[in-house]
Amino acid sequence: MDVAPNGPISGSALPLVVISHGNGGGLGSHADLALALAAAGYVVAAPMHTGDNYADQGAVGSVSWLSGRNQQLHATVDYMLGSWQGRDRIDPQRVGAFGFSAGGFTVLTAVGAQPDLKIIAKHCTESPEFACDLLRTVKSPLLNSATPGLEGAFVPDARIKAAVVAAPGLGFAMGPNAFGSVSVPIQLWSAEQDTNVPYATNTRPAREALGPRAEFHSVPGAGHFSFLAPCGLLRPPGICSDPGQFDRKAFHAHMNGSVVAFFDKNMKGASH
Repeated sequence: MDVAPNGPISGSALPLVVISHGNGGGLGSHADLALALAAAGYVVAAPMHTGDNYADQGAVGSVSWLSGRNQQLHATVDYMLGSWQGRDRIDPQRVGAFGFSAGGFTVLTAVGAQPDLKIIAKHCTESPEFACDLLRTVKSPLLNSATPGLEGAFVPDARIKAAVVAAPGLGFAMGPNAFGSVSVPIQLWSAEQDTNVPYATNTRPAREALGPRAEFHSVPGAGHFSFLAPCGLLRPPGICSDPGQFDRKAFHAHMNGSVVAFFDKNMKGASH
């Protein structure tokens, strides 16, 4: 990454975007998008989700796993607007969020989506998809239909004015009325070759429920991990491979530009 650590902040009344990484991800999962946003005049905050990151999976599958992610996103916005040393440079009326996979689920709940976690047990008795396999591996109580559904645990954050969501995981936990309170504009991305988070049971429910509120992009030839930053010298197996001849670098140049343009359009305010 070509950056100036601890460099001075340029500008004022800057928009803020918070990034929620996917299951087992980390600070660098979407580093290139963060750099593109920063180059366009955004402040970017990328928290590492407690108990669901590459170094610590201890919270994954617990009853509070997903609601905890929701709370951590709120806490990040709280910190950036209330405690961060550059807080006076941020326009609190222009806050956006980006989320990938489990982070996509997190961001959807942060803008008002209300999942029904009791759906997970039923869906996973009928489905072989990755999220269900993951929950079975960790012996998750979410696979027990008698587990409390945590109604009211997913709190919307009215400060978030626009959201970008890529391959949202656990979309099947969104019931028929889950998106009734979502009013902010959303850019929704799906990879056509995504076998980890299949479109039919994850992205499609959000797309159909949101209707014209969602700007939808389907990416031909892309796999689930194609949304992660292009790999450099370190190439962990699995997350660095794409289907066929898919060009992740070229795709990210296009996607990052589209994300910046979406936030520019939907978080109007002071010039940056």
